[in-house]
Amino acid sequence: MMTHTIRLRGPWLLRPLGADEAPASSEADYPHDRVQVPDDWTATLGAMYRGRAEYRRRFHRPTGLEIGEAVFLVFDGVRSRGMVQLNGAPLGCVDEAGGEFDISAQLDEPNILLVRVEHTAEPTADQAARPGGIVGEVRLEIRPRTL
Repeated sequence: MMTHTIRLRGPWLLRPLGADEAPASSEADYPHDRVQVPDDWTATLGAMYRGRAEYRRRFHRPTGLEIGEAVFLVFDGVRSRGMVQLNGAPLGCVDEAGGEFDISAQLDEPNILLVRVEHTAEPTADQAARPGGIVGEVRLEIRPRTL
């Protein structure tokens, strides 16, 4: 069995978050245009935006899954830190190094992926401003299940 990859490039919805803002209840709660990832939030929120933002993406359960296969959600990088939820359940954190989660047991139809990105780092005199966002690829990987 080989690994099969499904890239979750878009469309993603993006909205800035206040300090105590609750998760959105529907897609209507996202005032901005749809974005593609990888994406820093320069085009939508501005290069100097510091704070929190929420990315939302719907996707379908992969078809043709076989016994012995697992589905992993893989992030190649989030600047600076992201809290990941799938269908309302927390999966964990990712950062610029990326991360992955076995989501085989959490898959539903449809699936709602939320990534709350927090980026508060201010540029220094010798470092240009680096905008926040999901700056690496996000994908599903269907792999052989390991025992």
